[in-house]
Amino acid sequence: MFVLVGGSSTWRDRKVYVESWWRPNKTRGYIFFDVEPSEEFQPWSRALPPLKVNEDLKKLKIYPRLRNRIHTRIYRSILENYMLKQDEDVRWYVTGDDDSVFFVDNMVDVLSKYDHREKHYIGMFSETIKSNFYFSFDMAFGGGGYALSYPLVEALVEELDNCIERYYYIWGVDHLQSMCLADLGVDLSLDKGFHQLDLRGDLSGFLSSHPTAPLVSFHHFGSLEPIFPSMDHPGSVRHIMKAANVDQTRIVQQSICHVRATSWTFSVSWGYSVHIYEKIFARSYLKRPIETFRPWLRGRPPLYMFNTRRVSRNPCEAPHWFFFDSIEQENDGVVTSYTRKFPRNMTSCSFFGNTSADPLASIRVFSPKTPKPGRKVECCDVGYEGADVANIRLRDWFPVSLFHGLILLLSLPIVIIAYLFVSEALGIQILIYISFAGIKIRDIELVSRAVLPRFYAADVRKDSFEVFDKCKRKVVVTANPIVMVEPFVKDYLGGDKVLGTEIEVNPKTMKATGFVKKPGVLVGDLKRLAILKEFGEESPDLKMFYDGHEKTYYRFILEKDSCLEVVYRMYWLCYHIHTYKKTQVSLVNGISMGGGASLMVPMKFSVVTEKTVFATPEASIGFHTDCGFSYIHSRLPGHLGEFLALTGARLNGKELVAVGMATHFVPSAPWLISCIIPFIDKHIKNPPISIRALES
Repeated sequence: MFVLVGGSSTWRDRKVYVESWWRPNKTRGYIFFDVEPSEEFQPWSRALPPLKVNEDLKKLKIYPRLRNRIHTRIYRSILENYMLKQDEDVRWYVTGDDDSVFFVDNMVDVLSKYDHREKHYIGMFSETIKSNFYFSFDMAFGGGGYALSYPLVEALVEELDNCIERYYYIWGVDHLQSMCLADLGVDLSLDKGFHQLDLRGDLSGFLSSHPTAPLVSFHHFGSLEPIFPSMDHPGSVRHIMKAANVDQTRIVQQSICHVRATSWTFSVSWGYSVHIYEKIFARSYLKRPIETFRPWLRGRPPLYMFNTRRVSRNPCEAPHWFFFDSIEQENDGVVTSYTRKFPRNMTSCSFFGNTSADPLASIRVFSPKTPKPGRKVECCDVGYEGADVANIRLRDWFPVSLFHGLILLLSLPIVIIAYLFVSEALGIQILIYISFAGIKIRDIELVSRAVLPRFYAADVRKDSFEVFDKCKRKVVVTANPIVMVEPFVKDYLGGDKVLGTEIEVNPKTMKATGFVKKPGVLVGDLKRLAILKEFGEESPDLKMFYDGHEKTYYRFILEKDSCLEVVYRMYWLCYHIHTYKKTQVSLVNGISMGGGASLMVPMKFSVVTEKTVFATPEASIGFHTDCGFSYIHSRLPGHLGEFLALTGARLNGKELVAVGMATHFVPSAPWLISCIIPFIDKHIKNPPISIRALES
């Protein structure tokens, strides 16, 4: 039941707002005027809420002392509406002004979350701090509307006139209401979809980053600039209702998507606007509104009850603005179109080497016909091929069903057994079948673009990528399905092609069958055959491959040069000495310089003698200290590390112990070495390089 209040003097300008959302014969309620409307509006239109004239307040004993008689009239409209006895099956009362715009479907959705049999007071405070400070942070601002459950209305009308007498000195009707309800033991429940809009100026920044909550109401339309460029206030409200009448669940709901190839970020406020940023921005940043507006009351910051972004003239931060133009319903969804209403008049964000979005003239957004769940954030994908139109498709964050995830989890032991004890190909085939069977190929592609890249990227080392990026032709070979890997390889790594396992797709349903196409899972000989087929007799100059035994390493091998292999093995050994969990002991009875020093110092126990000579002489040949010694030098006391690195100065055994690079000093003893060598020969076959060096 809507309880609306208006005035005969303002009705000419505000009538359009009520007409835009009221549904004759569907919505219930009344609009209360101070006096009968002029002949211009007689007879009263049936397309509007039924009209009632408020009772004369002079009958109240407290009338002479009332501070704000207009607001008292507004407040008593709830009582007068109740006294009409037209409340059969009514669950909620919703109050509003004649310049309030309600989104009825969203209102029903929001109120359905509450038990109407209990006492509830639902609304939202003002957007500005000063308005809340002057009145109350605990009240709902009535212009944006608030809802009262019917049991609460029944309790309120019994005390409403008494409450007016008790708080006759209160100026604001909404403040009075909150105090009366507090006396009844009911406090405000906040919902971000109600909007008082205590703002002035251009509201576009606010509407382009609406909170993740169904839009329930607007207020103060006449005090703001028209929300669409080149339109007046009536035209603007009618225009946004074109989209709202098709899908209220998505109206001004924000979705963020990225195009890595051009470094663009799209921010879609469905049914209102689309922003394009020539830089990648996170949703945590874009959910803050651009401060195109001003507060209702001037003052010093902080001004608003939410965080904002300042209007920027930086081309990497300022968006390209596109506003809602039209809406069409198709068989499989809804298409909204957005056009550029004015040029940005800035250079492109060339500092980051990004692509200019100036050529774009319009954007089409495809959304499902199914309603969006109330507070769920939708993601989106962008299709852009260099023309003046970009296509955006809204989607859920995770289209893969929980059923597949549960089956995959339960079958994991079978997959592991097949992979380890039968064949790698069989294990992967089982995994593919369980993961993909019956899922639309489009959904698999969406997950591959939105979810998997961040997991793949975690395993890519910077030095690996730098080498990969310098190659002219970049081909990735994998046993994984191509559909999973290709978006990451092409969009993030800049690769040219992916050789991998191809999954079968039913051409009629466009769903994966769960099986793989011939030749099968790309492992072993099939992988080598795929490389031979791709490159022919000409072998690649550079191969980068993942070492399955070392999860964090990517290896590089230049087939025509073994030097890189030597460097790799040396760094591999240094890394494991630094990170090895078991106790290691080095016995140094001679020269330990450069690479030898990097093998000695990291060990848990380093035993040196009077014959030990240590140095890091790399600087003398124009090279930096090698094999992790820059890490060790930087942790020596004082400036000793810098001195040793730059001069290559030598230290003896006792000096090494003094500075902490050795743990024990013992005099050299020939008999000790003569005992160790036979032990090594007897018990260790093919001793590693460090032990062979000790022998020599």
